[in-house]
Amino acid sequence: CLTRMTRLLDSGIWSRLMNETGMLTMMSHTQISEWQDSLNTEKMPEATLDNILTSFKLLHQNKGQIFEQGVVDLFKKLSWDYKTNCPCKLGNKIIVNYMVGNSYSNDCYRPTDEGRNKLNDLEKMMCLLDGKNVPDHRIAAGAAFYDFTSANQWNGEKYEHEYFSVKYYKKRSGHIIFKRPDLVEKLNDIITRHHPGALPSRV
Repeated sequence: CLTRMTRLLDSGIWSRLMNETGMLTMMSHTQISEWQDSLNTEKMPEATLDNILTSFKLLHQNKGQIFEQGVVDLFKKLSWDYKTNCPCKLGNKIIVNYMVGNSYSNDCYRPTDEGRNKLNDLEKMMCLLDGKNVPDHRIAAGAAFYDFTSANQWNGEKYEHEYFSVKYYKKRSGHIIFKRPDLVEKLNDIITRHHPGALPSRV
């Protein structure tokens, strides 16, 4: 019907604008998924010039908050089920559940979708804090980690990234070891702003 066609056209316009303006670069995977879901609901405004200008003016004004919410989303997705993890901050190492999953043999492991998304979000946040461009998703950390596991299967090797290393285990968890304490401190500063009192006072 005409209404459905109009909605599909509007959805395509909003998607293209979000991509071309770089707003999606500021968002975590959770934020992007929520925004994409909204395209199929009544929340999506008609793609008129006035609506577009108003929406992107508001997005531009709030881009700092959007980025910080992306950091908080990532923080909430990390696993706190291990004694070595601290539930109130990012330390020098984080242990993440379900980083990898079994493939067709016991000695062949691949990153889960969730594992790839976590690495991509972590790389994205650190790139932005480091003043660097965010890599295209086709060559981002999640894709590179997948290629690494494909090449190494189960050799017990660590995937090395500019900002962190990842070692994965047969119980499906992954150890993410950070290489840039300065960037981790910036991430913790953002988390503290959104969760006052979560981090201990500095001494």
